[in-house]
Amino acid sequence: MMRMNRRKKRPLWVAVPMYGAAAVVAAWGLWQFSNFRQKLLADVPAPVHSSVAAEDPSAEVQTLMLDDSRTTDPWANATTPTLGAVVGEAAGAGRGEAGAAAAPARTPDEWLTMGSTLLNQNRVPQGRAALNAALLILGNDTRAPILRQQLAAMNTNIFLGAAIVPEDTAAPVVEIRPGDSFLKIGRRYDIPAGLLESLNPGVNSRSLRTGGGIKVVQGPFHLRYTKSGRRLDLYARDLYVKSYDAIVEEGDLLPRGTYRIKAATKITVGGTVWVGFEGVSAEARQITIGWIYGSSGPRLGRNRGLPSGLKVSDEDMRQLYNTVVESDSLLRVEP
Repeated sequence: MMRMNRRKKRPLWVAVPMYGAAAVVAAWGLWQFSNFRQKLLADVPAPVHSSVAAEDPSAEVQTLMLDDSRTTDPWANATTPTLGAVVGEAAGAGRGEAGAAAAPARTPDEWLTMGSTLLNQNRVPQGRAALNAALLILGNDTRAPILRQQLAAMNTNIFLGAAIVPEDTAAPVVEIRPGDSFLKIGRRYDIPAGLLESLNPGVNSRSLRTGGGIKVVQGPFHLRYTKSGRRLDLYARDLYVKSYDAIVEEGDLLPRGTYRIKAATKITVGGTVWVGFEGVSAEARQITIGWIYGSSGPRLGRNRGLPSGLKVSDEDMRQLYNTVVESDSLLRVEP
């Protein structure tokens, strides 16, 4: 695992492998994008003199901004970004920093064109942000499934995996503080300790070295289930990460609305895991406990006439268990 030097200049034996790995990851992301590019841009008109074409092509898409004023629904406030992006060095590296200005709203085609340009420049995090913006407004467009596949392929290694891209502010390497543990670091970034372990397979959680480096991602993670598509989407705040196949059993009784991962309901017994949730929006508030579960079934058994929750594969269940956080992560159920 890369160690963070207290001085700005890193030893050559550290810097060369780190940036070499980053170049490989960026090239891999570009190769993945080329497989989908023609399908994604098939309906995009030829570039014209627009707001996108007029921009400095070196301007960086840093992140999407949240717009907390549009609704009182906790899901929208937690996950729905403005249809714009923070650009330029003045925007800073964090989400919604003071002084950052949102770019004008763009069409999906413009976002796709921008994403293609940035990825062609090997600027994977910025290209991913532009594609994420396109996905948010594509709706039921036929290009949306292809775009989800592309983004999920990119995120498998550079976001949910151990690969490190130094310029990716969504998955940075941070310095280990005195007294730190995986549990403390996880609480700091609103992610489970189990996710930190998977992000840092070469780090011994029992002997963290002060001043060393550890890869993190910024939580909390949220879930969005679309009944018609039987699809459970995973978001890290406003960033789409990947999708899982999921079904609602017991007669499709789970009401639409917003739920919260319930306190003390992430349960593991003999290698089997469950995650419980409770309704928080008006249309879902009557649900005091539901479950995300695998082949073992819901934690409290199958009760006829009562909503049991969402069923996913056992492998996906383990990954979900290691990403959501009790009392913070949300689940949105839609038709």
